[in-house]
Amino acid sequence: MVNVALANDETVLCAYKQSDIGPIPADWRLEPMANLGQSLAGLTYSPSDVRESGTLVLRSSNVQEGRLSYVDNVFVQMEIPGRVLVREGDILICVRNGSRELIGKCARIDQNANGMAFGAFMGVFRSSINDLVFFAFQSYYVQRQIREHLGATINQITNKSLNSFLIAVPSTEREVRRIAGALSDADALIEALETLIVKKRAIMQGAMQDLLSGRKRLPGFSANWETLPLSSICTKIQDGTHFSPKTGGGDFLYVTSRNIARGFLDLRDVETVSLAEHQKIYGRCDTRKGDILLTKDGASTGNAAINMIDEQISLLSSVAMLRLDEAKHSADFFLQQILAEEGQKQIRDMMSGNAITRLTLAKIKALRFLVPPRSEQLAISDVLTCMKDEIFALEAKLAKARQIKQGMMQELLTGRVRLV
Repeated sequence: MVNVALANDETVLCAYKQSDIGPIPADWRLEPMANLGQSLAGLTYSPSDVRESGTLVLRSSNVQEGRLSYVDNVFVQMEIPGRVLVREGDILICVRNGSRELIGKCARIDQNANGMAFGAFMGVFRSSINDLVFFAFQSYYVQRQIREHLGATINQITNKSLNSFLIAVPSTEREVRRIAGALSDADALIEALETLIVKKRAIMQGAMQDLLSGRKRLPGFSANWETLPLSSICTKIQDGTHFSPKTGGGDFLYVTSRNIARGFLDLRDVETVSLAEHQKIYGRCDTRKGDILLTKDGASTGNAAINMIDEQISLLSSVAMLRLDEAKHSADFFLQQILAEEGQKQIRDMMSGNAITRLTLAKIKALRFLVPPRSEQLAISDVLTCMKDEIFALEAKLAKARQIKQGMMQELLTGRVRLV
């Protein structure tokens, strides 16, 4: 007997028993999914059955973040057995995929998807307690069973395996409903935050298009704008080292294209170089705090960020450093110009026809942007920065909500916290 927390912060004395998934309350039972519902296999169809319209066949691409998504759809026109048509409340599960990481991801069928078909690489589980099973299937203890089943070579979950996975089931329908309700509320908060972030991003995108093009002017500004190449805006444009330095030593950060995200530096896996290696690089490319760093090679070409690192850093040739004339121009403003759709289009156009995705320094210098007076640049940057900071705050709140939900699942689905 141990003390167990209740949702209302009270504690009660509760007996636990050991099970194949770890300790669970003594009044709970461990059931294979076969005892809780029915596993169904999906529809097999051929390319000749695919049409521009017809019955939508749900596939792994239609499952995103635990919910249904309709951005990549396949329709068929053929005779479809009733057993492969989904019902509201069903759990749609990816049971076979070339990517092992996708196997086991799932979503609940909502009212909009009722009557759609599901493909052969998907499975459906149908149960009277699907609300509980859905969350249990996302939990660490079921995902661990999936990973153990897959092993080193198997890339699918068979119906037999699906039916064998163990689910911890509370002894009362009341607790089942309360657990599912609490986790559904957590999902609703996450979905609301995701929707709000999408809305805020769209608003910011519209503001960028209006303000960076001069179509919309901020109050108090009416001066004419110029169109200038970066060569006239910057006092220095240079890329990093073209040789491969010996990494390690830990003296100086060695920033490459993988460390340049859209609008910020990602230093989670940044490498380092010794003082001797750094001096070879820095003599040619003396990157300073406040410079714009622009990816010029590879799949992430066009990503840009402002260097906010106080100490000296070394750059690889895949990154260019742009130093602006601070008396005339704002780095924040031109970072937004580069990341805006018009700036990205210029970059794509300059790379078109090239076998290798690459921007030369000459092409970077030739990029042209609309340039208002510095005071207006700063005002526009402030507006867009406020919007960006609001989105960052919402994204942090979303990450926290997802983290809390994971903790709730771990506690509620194993009975460590009881909703009795």
